[in-house]
Amino acid sequence: MPKFRTAYDRDSVEGITFTEPTLAQQHFKDECDVNNILRKYEATGLVTHVANGTPSYGDFSSVLEFPASTEHFNRSTGRF
Repeated sequence: MPKFRTAYDRDSVEGITFTEPTLAQQHFKDECDVNNILRKYEATGLVTHVANGTPSYGDFSSVLEFPASTEHFNRSTGRF
């Protein structure tokens, strides 16, 4: 009897073998594991893995809109 192929059939695929060394920094894997992050959060109630930068706020209402700033940029680069 013929077998019909469905979306649930799996073909055996060998996969890809990478021979060059990885550029990923494996010593950060525990810090990036979401399970470890949530475990720390449940224990301390603090989210400590975020960047510790100082936010800056400003009034940017006088900045040109995107089309106007693009036109200004194109005019200025045309002068060079």
